[in-house]
Amino acid sequence: MIDGFSFNMPRTFDGNSFDYDIVIRGKSRLVTEENYAPKVLHIYKPHGSLDWKRIFDGDTVSFIKAYPNDNPFLIYPSNSKFKQSYEQPFFEMISRFQQELRTKNTLLVSIGFSFFDLHFKTMIMEAINTNPGLTVLVVSPDVGVNESYNGLKEKAKSMKNVILAAETFVDFVRYFPYSDIYDYHGEGLNDESIR
Repeated sequence: MIDGFSFNMPRTFDGNSFDYDIVIRGKSRLVTEENYAPKVLHIYKPHGSLDWKRIFDGDTVSFIKAYPNDNPFLIYPSNSKFKQSYEQPFFEMISRFQQELRTKNTLLVSIGFSFFDLHFKTMIMEAINTNPGLTVLVVSPDVGVNESYNGLKEKAKSMKNVILAAETFVDFVRYFPYSDIYDYHGEGLNDESIR
């Protein structure tokens, strides 16, 4: 998973992390092509996260991942929400997200996003209209009744690359095959562990 934070400790935000690829190095290579690691995801959290922490060091501000975290760095619903999205690391996260939407063979999985934030909704709708290599999967329990999804519903009627799933996250993940790699300390994935 690539989320904009470095791979060394403490994990510090660096937008260049989104430029890295994870490759598998063989002891003897018969071809010069890179062997990319499968199932590597880019995760964009444009409103922050419970494990983001802002660190002040003199004139320098940095962001690290810290858990537990008594002061999470988030954009909360307020009238300054749009203005805050132009500050770091949010601005870098949004820029990288928009860049990725323009890349061919991209899958966007949106879980629980209401599509009320006009700037994100506009980015996604524009990408659907201009990037035929983009597939959009939207998972939200109110996707069938909430008017904010109307544009996506119209696209889904005529485009095979727009998929809407009216489900909660817990119900959605039940359709994926179980794998031992999801075991957390041998507990397995169950209803309690994904809530």
